[in-house]
Amino acid sequence: MIDALMRQCEDVVLPGPVEELPGLPTLVQALVQVPDHRSRSGRRYGRVKVMCVTPLGVVTDST
Repeated sequence: MIDALMRQCEDVVLPGPVEELPGLPTLVQALVQVPDHRSRSGRRYGRVKVMCVTPLGVVTDST
């Protein structure tokens, strides 16, 4: 899966170094903007924490 993603990104050309791109938010800053549609009883863990950890589980094939 990672190899497939890397192949898709091979031809991507950024206009400059990532550090110099104006207004590019960090992952956490972007995830904070996602609305939380869970009910109050479904909020055991913070939404941003869950969304940051979930891709790691997918990439490492965790169950």
